[in-house]
Amino acid sequence: QIKNHFDKLNLYSDFDVEILQDENSLNLNDINYAIVAGFAVWSGYSYSISHQLLNQIKDATKYKIRLIIVDIDCFSYEIQKKLFGTVMHGYFECCLIKNGEIIHKHTFTTNVKTFINAVVINNN
Repeated sequence: QIKNHFDKLNLYSDFDVEILQDENSLNLNDINYAIVAGFAVWSGYSYSISHQLLNQIKDATKYKIRLIIVDIDCFSYEIQKKLFGTVMHGYFECCLIKNGEIIHKHTFTTNVKTFINAVVINNN
């Protein structure tokens, strides 16, 4: 279901998309530069926010970005807290990772433009 959604968004020319459904498959230390986003198939917000946010990032950046989509239902609360410092709630929460470190976060309480600006500054 997640793959179908991202196939419909047709963003593969702008993002290197990976979909992870195993909580042991993500190690932030192995990431040089990427957006890691939590997706919940049961949340309308995941669908609408991912569409809006990724299209805005696509329009604002020059270079292809690695996009790692995490199926939050396959990652335990403990692993989510360990990796991201919080539990994801289905709002397409995102972290910008650079050299294994979270350098910026986007949640349902943060400004979308601030996250996009962080991506643009670190991508161009």
